[in-house]
Amino acid sequence: NCLSGYYKPTEGKVLLNELIPDKMRKDIAIIRDEIDLFDYLNLEDNVKFFMNFYQRKYYYREVDDLLDKYNILEHKKKYVFEASKGMLKKTQIIISLLLIPKLLLADEPLNSLDEKSQKIFWEDINSLKQNYGTITVLSLHNVEMLKDNCNQIIYL
Repeated sequence: NCLSGYYKPTEGKVLLNELIPDKMRKDIAIIRDEIDLFDYLNLEDNVKFFMNFYQRKYYYREVDDLLDKYNILEHKKKYVFEASKGMLKKTQIIISLLLIPKLLLADEPLNSLDEKSQKIFWEDINSLKQNYGTITVLSLHNVEMLKDNCNQIIYL
């Protein structure tokens, strides 16, 4: 919570590559284990809402390409209450990718994803790192998957 900037530490500072997270909230994307999309919006409108909230431009082609890549393009008009948990998780991931954050925090981001979508997720995370220098902090229970895809692992 301190790393995300939601809470200030009681002592000391939290620094991320010389940056203070609570001063860079617009540069942090979070994929929560719980679904945090708006029920009264469809999947596409949820993406639009978060892009607007984070003051990012919305490019229909780019969004549709990601929706297609994660195999939910034909479901983009479904409301949250109509979509499967996998579709909702994919939507959260797509929002985080489109934000191009400096820091991506992900709590069990692969829950409810099929194997193909998990592979795409890792490719996209690596692409964010290579193209934009995004730092990703993941919480996963699958240690083997971490070993295969991460350059540093901290066990708690």
